[in-house]
Amino acid sequence: MRTTTPEDGPGDPAGLRYGLGIEAEKTDCGTVWDHVGIVPGCATYNVTDPTGRRTVAFFFTTSTLTRQAHQAGAALMDAANCAVTG
Repeated sequence: MRTTTPEDGPGDPAGLRYGLGIEAEKTDCGTVWDHVGIVPGCATYNVTDPTGRRTVAFFFTTSTLTRQAHQAGAALMDAANCAVTG
């Protein structure tokens, strides 16, 4: 699952990599593994640190995962990761 390839879609942040159902995302407090789910009206993020000991899940409302919505999710992921590792 942790063998990843770069994601380079038009709305993807730089450095985003995808494996078998999970992504590697660099945050200010280290790399996390995450899975993002989108259904009409809601985006969910499930994030864990590399050890698997700290996990955070959150959701927010959005009509689609636009670049702006993805940036908001990435900012929340960064803040959540720093909160649990700091």
